[in-house]
Amino acid sequence: ASNTLYKFTRTTPYPAAIRKKPWGKGAYIFVFLTLHKSIDIMKVTALFFASLFICHALFAQQVVVLNPEDGEDASVFSNQPTTNHGSRIDINPGAWTSGGQPYTIRSFIRFDLSSLPSDIYITDARLTLYSLQNTGSGELVNQSNNSFYIQRVTSSWNESTVTWNTQPSTTTTGQITIPNSGTNLPDFKDIDVTAMVKAMVAEGNYGFSLRLVTESAYRLVPIFSSDWTDKTKVPKLVVRVMCAPAGRDAHTPLGKLRVFPNPAANAVTVECTAPHPLSRIRICELSGREVLRIDSPQTNTVDISTLPSGVYLVQAHVPGSIFVDRLVVVR
Repeated sequence: ASNTLYKFTRTTPYPAAIRKKPWGKGAYIFVFLTLHKSIDIMKVTALFFASLFICHALFAQQVVVLNPEDGEDASVFSNQPTTNHGSRIDINPGAWTSGGQPYTIRSFIRFDLSSLPSDIYITDARLTLYSLQNTGSGELVNQSNNSFYIQRVTSSWNESTVTWNTQPSTTTTGQITIPNSGTNLPDFKDIDVTAMVKAMVAEGNYGFSLRLVTESAYRLVPIFSSDWTDKTKVPKLVVRVMCAPAGRDAHTPLGKLRVFPNPAANAVTVECTAPHPLSRIRICELSGREVLRIDSPQTNTVDISTLPSGVYLVQAHVPGSIFVDRLVVVR
């Protein structure tokens, strides 16, 4: 029997785990080595895990869960062109009739992305919408193909003032088509909106638009809005990001945030170079749940002695901007 170790060569297919899962920079180094020349598998494996270790030392994955309570949602009706519907319990893309006259409904959702950490790379973003069912509110029942588009909004709007006549513009670039659901009223879970969220971060966050593919009666997609009482059924956006390590300063064009010492056990200093004083300091779990809040702080020293060990997001609020950085608490 030969003592020669198995080798990867140019003709060897990529390992299935790398073909199917984005392992990160370490995986790309691994693939590069296997393509570059034949190399002993033990050497490749050692280099692969070493590169993974380096990458995870430099970057950490975080999951941020957002609801429209951190943003806005509203619908607009063509038969009520100057009426605002920002407080309805539903955001129903649809088309119906009233008194024999057809009308169209379009809806808009915007999540507050300012809680995302600074210096990030978005790896995944998933939108979940919950169907409005049996609420006793006299909702209509879809009767035709109700496939609808999710589009990125490209101009500003306000939940409290938007109407059919003032609805924002949208783009069809990268739009997502949700297929006909008939009368089954399913929840629309984990819709991949990664490209849209990346564009929102890069070009301006004006949210999503929901509109029918065919805007003619009688079609409806009944969806709960953020004003529904059961907050487990409101729209949700889950964003996964790779971000810089704790302790690295968070920069924006408006200033710089520094949280130190980091890691910390009992207290940290929140130092922001923005031109305005801090109006609020919030510390949240990665899920978005607030665990500490200081309004109008009189000092930039924050007592964290009651927080369990873990990774948190520190938000420093100033007029017109929010700075975010990571904090590691150790016990």
